[in-house]
Amino acid sequence: MILQGSIQKYDWGKKGSKSLISSTFLNPIQINENDYYAEYWMGTHSQGPSLVTSILPLNEKWEEANEKLKSSLKNSLCEKSSDSLVEIINDLDSNQDSNLRINENNKNIIVENESRLNSMGVNENIFIDKINKNDKNDKNDKNDKNDKDDLNEIAKIMNLNEINLCNNYPELSNILNRKLNFLFKMLSINKSLSIQVHPDKDSAKKLYSLFPQIYRDDQPKPEMVLAITPMEILCSFRPLDEIYIFVCHIKELRELIPEDVIKKVCRNDWNDKNNKREFIKLLFTSFMKNENFFMQKKTIELYQKLEQIPIERRTNEENYFIKLYNQHPGDPGCFCIFFLNIIQLKQDQAIYLEANEPHAYISGDCVEIMNSSDNVIRCGLTSKFKDIDTLCNVLTYSYGEPEILKGKTSHTLQNSFLLYKPNILNPSFEIEKITLNPSDSHLINCNNDTIIFIYQGEIVVHPSLSDHKKGAVLFLVPGNTIYIISTRKTIIYLGRTLI
Repeated sequence: MILQGSIQKYDWGKKGSKSLISSTFLNPIQINENDYYAEYWMGTHSQGPSLVTSILPLNEKWEEANEKLKSSLKNSLCEKSSDSLVEIINDLDSNQDSNLRINENNKNIIVENESRLNSMGVNENIFIDKINKNDKNDKNDKNDKNDKDDLNEIAKIMNLNEINLCNNYPELSNILNRKLNFLFKMLSINKSLSIQVHPDKDSAKKLYSLFPQIYRDDQPKPEMVLAITPMEILCSFRPLDEIYIFVCHIKELRELIPEDVIKKVCRNDWNDKNNKREFIKLLFTSFMKNENFFMQKKTIELYQKLEQIPIERRTNEENYFIKLYNQHPGDPGCFCIFFLNIIQLKQDQAIYLEANEPHAYISGDCVEIMNSSDNVIRCGLTSKFKDIDTLCNVLTYSYGEPEILKGKTSHTLQNSFLLYKPNILNPSFEIEKITLNPSDSHLINCNNDTIIFIYQGEIVVHPSLSDHKKGAVLFLVPGNTIYIISTRKTIIYLGRTLI
């Protein structure tokens, strides 16, 4: 199935054509340079469901599926576009008005390109009307030029990455009669997202039962992020000794933690791993549960002090504090730079973010896959609701940098097929990056729900013989196999559920 995803315009996203979201999934004429293009969602999430614009003939069930698609489009503004091209052409040929009829050469052009037009989700009436207009104006001119012009006009429109002439396409979940258990995304980040955690299964159920207006489902939300460009991420707690050094040496931070707490941490045994977690918890919760006014005051004081220090004399953490403060003025969440690891992901590196682990994306572009859930518990760098008590209670307080996933070569061509899978028991999803040189081919066997999108280049999909360019999104139903051939250097990202 060909999908049209959903763009989310959060203010932390990159603006206009600087965003990978707009440059990948939109045509230049569709981009508003004043809009923030933060995320592109592919899936069945209720806040941004993908629409089905066409169904490719991959197997014997194609006709049945297309009938379902046509049925779902009935009574909509674009009802006519649900008809096949052959049906439209037959209607025109049967019309007694010769000016509305289509010449034989143009008819062949359209029929031969039917799957291609359908794969782009294009309203076929645009092509019929254009050709009829040419025929009417030049009905006495039968030379080859008109046919070539018609074909060029079709090709010109077909080359557009996204044509949204109809806003009444059915949702993917309505075609499948079910929801997907994962959401596939692209993110383009200009300023940091909130410091947050996603609850585990037990916590999600409890929160949903107690506060359904805040936590809207009972599902956990683990996620994995793969860097398209270099990324900066805050993730998981630093080792206790690093945190303790910051507490002792940064006056404004030390003043936010009771003296007896600092002494207790200092005087106890750090050799025991469980003790370390307890001491990290004690320091962090003592810091987080201050009065917000007092925390803001200390945040401003530290910022003003650091601003007086030349940038080359400031530490890496101090520079990050200033960066976060400039994005979120006065937000005490800036202090989390001294509690959490600063992770710099290189292109093609990934990390898995388990439930109950604190994190915040700071900058960069990435692909992300996650369980389809809305559950987010925030504590800083946001104007949204902060649930400090809940966040402090669900954290595991595990420490150390997360594992960097570099991708396993899943096929024989080195670095052409990189597979990313969480290094845990029974992972629920995976991401694959497929890089193809011109004329390379690849077979995709689909055993589970799979979404792919073309980040760069162009492919031809068999057996439908349809071609798809940069920004195209396909959903593969389990049980299908597709054979793709690249017509130029091509990069594809694939997200797949494993449950």
